[in-house]
Amino acid sequence: MRNTAPNPARRRRAAEVVTLPDVKLPEWHREKSPARQCVVCGREFPARNFAKTCSLECSRNLRLANRRKYYAANSAKILAQQRQRRRPIIRQCAVCGKEFDNRKGAKACSPEHLREYRRLHGHKYYLANREKWLERERLRRAKWSPKPRQCVVCGEDFVVANRKNSRANACPKHRHDRKLQMERARYHAQRGPRSSENRSISP
Repeated sequence: MRNTAPNPARRRRAAEVVTLPDVKLPEWHREKSPARQCVVCGREFPARNFAKTCSLECSRNLRLANRRKYYAANSAKILAQQRQRRRPIIRQCAVCGKEFDNRKGAKACSPEHLREYRRLHGHKYYLANREKWLERERLRRAKWSPKPRQCVVCGEDFVVANRKNSRANACPKHRHDRKLQMERARYHAQRGPRSSENRSISP
């Protein structure tokens, strides 16, 4: 180990104490929520958010008091709105022309006239959009109409009626034979074909 003289600068840095600057906490930070006084009963309770009351009962009483205060200040306006809502709304029937009182926006005065209005309105819409209606109906029928297919066994055409996603590729006459053929091919693909040497000849 070497004998070296102590470095005075190192000793001076070790003696210095590093002091951190004072960090001021934000205004919203507090270690404990201060007590708050209930506006209804006057009892103190721990403050939480913007609560003004200490319990649900006091909160209900405060809400009722605010409603009574608002009604006392705007009673004329509220009564005028109530009279406006109670006033009858006279409408004219779209079928017979009779006037009737209805607040729900009905077009007819009775269920029978409503059915007649819907029938006339539907016919009017059909006449206005006849070409579009017919094209949509034509596409729907072409999509669901049965299409002829060719049998993979005999080659004849057959029709799969009302089956859009049917995978039938054989006619009804040869469908059973085709099913057996597919099962046999699947079996040989899994087990392998049997050769003539492996076959056992029975006496």
